[in-house]
Amino acid sequence: MITKLGLSAFTAVVVLASLSHVGANAQGAARSLELRLVNLSRGYLRPLRKTAERIRGLAEFESVEMLDSRAGVTRFRVKTSLADEAITKALGLKLLDSRSDRLLLAPISEDKAHLAEARLNILAICDAIRDKQAGTRRNGWEEPKQLFSDGLALDAKLKVLGLQASSLEGKFYKLKDYHIDEQGWDGFSVWAGAKYEAIYLGRSYDYNSEDTPEPDPKSNFVGAKLAVQAWNTGFWWVDIHGARFNSADLERSGTLGSNDGKLAVQSCAERMTTLLQAAARYRFEGDTSKKNMEELLKGNFNNWQLKQALKLEDSYWDASPYYTEGNLKLSWFKHDQTGHLHARLRAHHTQHPMHLDGDLDCIAARDSDFDWAKVQIHWTVGAESDAGVFERRRVEAAAGIQAIVAALLAMPDAAAGLAQPGCFTGAALLELAKLDAQSLKGQHYSASDYQISAQLMGDVEVRGGSTISGCDSWTLLNLASKSTIRSYK
Repeated sequence: MITKLGLSAFTAVVVLASLSHVGANAQGAARSLELRLVNLSRGYLRPLRKTAERIRGLAEFESVEMLDSRAGVTRFRVKTSLADEAITKALGLKLLDSRSDRLLLAPISEDKAHLAEARLNILAICDAIRDKQAGTRRNGWEEPKQLFSDGLALDAKLKVLGLQASSLEGKFYKLKDYHIDEQGWDGFSVWAGAKYEAIYLGRSYDYNSEDTPEPDPKSNFVGAKLAVQAWNTGFWWVDIHGARFNSADLERSGTLGSNDGKLAVQSCAERMTTLLQAAARYRFEGDTSKKNMEELLKGNFNNWQLKQALKLEDSYWDASPYYTEGNLKLSWFKHDQTGHLHARLRAHHTQHPMHLDGDLDCIAARDSDFDWAKVQIHWTVGAESDAGVFERRRVEAAAGIQAIVAALLAMPDAAAGLAQPGCFTGAALLELAKLDAQSLKGQHYSASDYQISAQLMGDVEVRGGSTISGCDSWTLLNLASKSTIRSYK
């Protein structure tokens, strides 16, 4: 299924009324600049108008204009006499970068906010590519016309797109860190970082038959794919931190409508069982039985040679949008205690909400004459038993959040507890909210699964659960008024 994404998720322009606050407290002549606020709570975005009104209500802001919000960056144009440091303090954020015409700011609790610098530049490049090719109708069966000459340097590619090379020189990423790779049928890869580290999404528009490594959460890689063919058009992030900005928000509780509401993770676990059993048989067939572990076929099941070897070439499986066979990665290992060879199969990477991980003892399978009633799959991360598990997790997370919120609002001066704003979880959260560990101990979650994080203008977000556990709940609070701005359960 191809998702057609406009690179501007939504754009609204509302110029809010001027204030008469300027005068005695003015720090200089009023100036116009763009505020780029990174990775704010989702509670600020709907409606974004209310957030703009709150900013406009601060002293020294003459006007606030909403621009857009995409890829985790919300932009406003403001007119103010405040200096950069005073703006940062008024908004309760941290200053990442300061330019004459713009500021890059983020919640104090946000540790990956600097990636937004590259993300904005990548969006600008992709916008320019689409504009360059606007009005060109392509036949889906013809090779796309090449946009860049072979061997063209990055600055020359930017010139073709009408962009200035100097615009990519930032605080966290320099011009040399950016790459624009034109790939014919596959469109364009636009990325920044020390090396290309795209994660494989396994969708119909992102075919891959090669083995891909586990993504590094500490990497500074930021990247996107842009497809512009008539038959395949779309834009999606391929770095581990940007995948959440893609249109499809996958949750572990997702079901397959064509299978009477069966959980997608259950369907995938069944397919993985079939593949692992086939892998165990393959290990002992013909010449393969003489090969060492390193010589055995491995990788994902888009590899036709692998499917053929496991006698699965006529067996195709797809559970889109959650899984395709390209998401399933086969590997081999020897058990530390027994020394037995195991076939291991993983679905998605470890930080993906639909991740599964199982292995099968090949020696035990052979010794039982492949009697699968006697040899079971060992699940490091298995499928949930039923959809009710997720509802029970949601109820538990909501109760935990409610307990934390009640504790914060009961404090005589809740804001004083966040004199050193940041992100609090586990023991630090319990100390801040004056709670004991038992009050947040449940069947599925404990204090380490909840967090309190500083947000805009002294607000805090209380979050519980996670997308990986199938439950991501949060409440955005204003501690000054002791009120809830927005919540999601």
